[in-house]
Amino acid sequence: MKYQHITERLAERNISIDIDKLCAITAYYENAAIILMKQAQHQGQEGAYRTRTESNGDLVVLIVRNHYPVTVMYRRSNQPATAEAMRVNQVVNLAQ
Repeated sequence: MKYQHITERLAERNISIDIDKLCAITAYYENAAIILMKQAQHQGQEGAYRTRTESNGDLVVLIVRNHYPVTVMYRRSNQPATAEAMRVNQVVNLAQ
């Protein structure tokens, strides 16, 4: 499956975003972190970061490499949202 990894991450993290919409967004960005939305803070078991599927982030971030959606993750809004911190060329905030 072409988008197996990102599809699994969306399911693991209970993020309801259509994969076709994500792919359409990635056409505009070569190497970027795209903040898709801000939501109520997601909490893992016992309110702490325990496994890779559980996070306490409130931002949903899509990582794009070579115009391809690589992964989606939660990130806390109080963490730096810089290109250097996320290891990309640019950060785009669509959640505003």
